[in-house]
Amino acid sequence: MPRREGQSHRPRRRRSPVPPSRRRLTPALREWTLFRLDRAAATVRDLTQSRLEDWGLTLSEAAVLLVLAEVHSLPQTTLGERVGLERSSASELLRGLEEEALVEVRPHASDGRKHTVVLTEAGQEEADSLAQPLRATQDEFLAPLVDREREQLWSLLERLEPPPYLLGDLRR
Repeated sequence: MPRREGQSHRPRRRRSPVPPSRRRLTPALREWTLFRLDRAAATVRDLTQSRLEDWGLTLSEAAVLLVLAEVHSLPQTTLGERVGLERSSASELLRGLEEEALVEVRPHASDGRKHTVVLTEAGQEEADSLAQPLRATQDEFLAPLVDREREQLWSLLERLEPPPYLLGDLRR
């Protein structure tokens, strides 16, 4: 559920003055797939972040809550790998979510050097409330594509993403 006035709200980074969708690519950059993918990713990030502002969450924080809503708890390193966070970034992000009582970071049951991240009841409610707005954002971004094109995009992204063994096994 969106944050109310007076609730904890971490400062957000400033947004680019020109939305990615309005940045014109020069002919020299238009032929480079990497620049086009980066432009599309920037558009997705801006759309998503504008939807998440009501919750006071970043996309990475929302991703952590959504992953934990699916499995309830994970070792901190596995969670960081799953969401694509460096170890130091994951620690900082989790501290913020823990301060807001959305997750608990506990010592690992069998290895005192590790930590397990557990979703709290408030975190589950937050994750549940995020699903519909994020789905609407996805639909907005993909609106120019027909169903067949969306399926093709999904298939291509699966081929381009790192293999699961590089992302950490969710069962760990």
